[in-house]
Amino acid sequence: MDDHQFHRHFRIGNTVCNLFLAEFADAMVRIDVRWDSISPPKQLLVFLWDISNLKSVRETSDLFGMSPRNAHGCTHYVARMMISSFSSTRKRQRMPISTIKFSKCGDRRTKEKSAH
Repeated sequence: MDDHQFHRHFRIGNTVCNLFLAEFADAMVRIDVRWDSISPPKQLLVFLWDISNLKSVRETSDLFGMSPRNAHGCTHYVARMMISSFSSTRKRQRMPISTIKFSKCGDRRTKEKSAH
């Protein structure tokens, strides 16, 4: 699949997907007998497909050749792992959430008015 098709289906580029995989592949290896052996690249693709499309879990599981339980488990597991990784990184940097600047539509006008 070329990069354009990959981006169209998964909503991120192939390069970004490979960066995610390099960062999280070790954490995605599960040692749990309740789960089928699903490779980290496949777990990540199931997760990306699930969050970027409005398809049902059954359609996702059919597309990736796994049970609906495993498709849902991949999405849930990768999401929790990424959230956990983000929160532990933020703790290591000791950056309080209040220091992160978020912008919304109209913020610039509000700040300009308050400055005058």
